[in-house]
Amino acid sequence: MISKNNLPSKMFCVVLIITIFLLSACDQIQISQNTEGEADIGVSNQGTSAWIEYPLEGWIIPNQPVVLVAYAGGAGGVMGIQLSINGQTLPSLGASDLSTEGTNQQVRLDYPWQPPAPGPYILSASAIGGSGASGAGTTVNFCVETCEEQAPATITPTPDADITPTPSPEITPTWTKEPPSKDIPETEPPDDEDQGEEIPDTEPPPDPPADTSGPSIDSGSMFFESCQFYGQASASDPSGVSWMKFGFNKNDAGWSWVWMSDYGGLWQSDAGISVEDGIGTPVGTIQYKFQAGDTLGNESTSGVYSYNYTSCDG
Repeated sequence: MISKNNLPSKMFCVVLIITIFLLSACDQIQISQNTEGEADIGVSNQGTSAWIEYPLEGWIIPNQPVVLVAYAGGAGGVMGIQLSINGQTLPSLGASDLSTEGTNQQVRLDYPWQPPAPGPYILSASAIGGSGASGAGTTVNFCVETCEEQAPATITPTPDADITPTPSPEITPTWTKEPPSKDIPETEPPDDEDQGEEIPDTEPPPDPPADTSGPSIDSGSMFFESCQFYGQASASDPSGVSWMKFGFNKNDAGWSWVWMSDYGGLWQSDAGISVEDGIGTPVGTIQYKFQAGDTLGNESTSGVYSYNYTSCDG
């Protein structure tokens, strides 16, 4: 039999046990909510984004070789930046890692580009995330030399006028006997046989053969400057060298091309290619070659050269 004096104490113990159980359940619910919130934040930080530094929206740039500049970033790292002009994807080039830890959380791409013609253009850039998927992109509208659409020039042929040649009157040569002089003895007129002697015809020299071969690429080499390498070469052609390009394959990443400019007979690439990878001393192998075209449209390509580099100075 329960004593009336012990009843209040037993009721107090029951209430205390229920209170402790409820407080423990609340803590478990709060911990679960915090954990889910942290997971949501982690997922949102995995996105990537890209932006364009050159050219900016509405710019008008000169009709000459330029370097397009774009950046991209993402908490999970960025594999590269993909550019396109007027919807056409440009060949990929390696981007430079700007993060100090080598995590590729922010990268920069310097892309050499030769405008094909004056007029308006649309440049798009998108970041490629660590999984290989494209992230958020950006687009700018710019113009080369003019913002007007360039229509191809047309030439209307003019019909030739009918020209009727007018025959010239025939002239019959005559020979008149001169009176003899005191000092010069009289000479007899030439015989008919002498007058009928034919003078052999002389044929004009043949035309020189047409130029059907591309320029001769006489020499090609590379040089390093501030952790970037450049190509330089010389070429010659009877019709004149119109353009040259520098091709490179860095560490078997695939062939890419950079336009070159003429500096008094020595052609040099318009942009440098970075060898920095953000991890230790740059070491690798570069294959390179050159292409050239003359003023008649003939093209030629040099052989493939190979270069091993062990530092930022080559």
